[in-house]
Amino acid sequence: MEDKFRLNIIGEGWEFIPKEILQKKFDYERLYNNIKRREKKIESDLEKIKELKIGLRKMKVDRTEGFNQMVKYHKIFTPSFTFSFSKTKKKNRYYNSDHIDSRGNHSWTIIPNIGGRRKWIYLGSNKEVTTYLDLIDGRGNLDNYGDMYPHERTPHEFKISNRIEELLCPLIISDMKKWLKKNDNLDGWFDQDFTKEYLMNKLKRIYRESNFYSVHQKNSELQKKLKSGFTVIQPNEKTESTLYLEKTKWTDKRWEEYYRDKGDKVLEKKFRDKQKKPKK
Repeated sequence: MEDKFRLNIIGEGWEFIPKEILQKKFDYERLYNNIKRREKKIESDLEKIKELKIGLRKMKVDRTEGFNQMVKYHKIFTPSFTFSFSKTKKKNRYYNSDHIDSRGNHSWTIIPNIGGRRKWIYLGSNKEVTTYLDLIDGRGNLDNYGDMYPHERTPHEFKISNRIEELLCPLIISDMKKWLKKNDNLDGWFDQDFTKEYLMNKLKRIYRESNFYSVHQKNSELQKKLKSGFTVIQPNEKTESTLYLEKTKWTDKRWEEYYRDKGDKVLEKKFRDKQKKPKK
């Protein structure tokens, strides 16, 4: 392709051009050639940078593998932790009333991170977590963390996550150190499937070992509150009042009758057939 910036010769040559114009012509040619050389150098350097980036990525992979192999020998073992609060709402079909929605599936997850490895570990619902945080602090009325709204107010979310970090992160680090004593690295620890009760059991154990546990056992009102099911709150838009309904799990027989009254023959048959299946 013809270079549009290349100067073409006029007539027989440049001899008839005045000296000052001829000098401009020479300066322009020098600039043109310098640009061409610089472009070639940039192309060459870009290829070198590309090769260097490929080598750097491989070095970082080797660094992570080496870190994971040597982490058990570190004087200070400091994994980092991230806290995830789920604000996803969902319907629960076990409430025995029409058009009743739950307040949402608000739950907490702890994410330990070290050497580029992460693990999402479920802690529990916000109601259960805040209940035990209050109990651990000796609040039998459950009126501190239990009265917070982390799904609406960020400061409340930070206060709860900070308390979770104080209580549970040292225990997670302890589990990781125990794993390292038996293994060369933490790969297996990050690859294992933790039960949904793994972290909640730790929180409950902290409460049972606290000075408030024996005191709370004598509080009949508190024990009744702890043993009761969750309560659904459904506001009435017309009267602006609040309806409280206790959660009860329906049997397949009750669901069959419910859908029979609704006239839904498909779901009625589904729950009728479920009753015929032998229990394992």
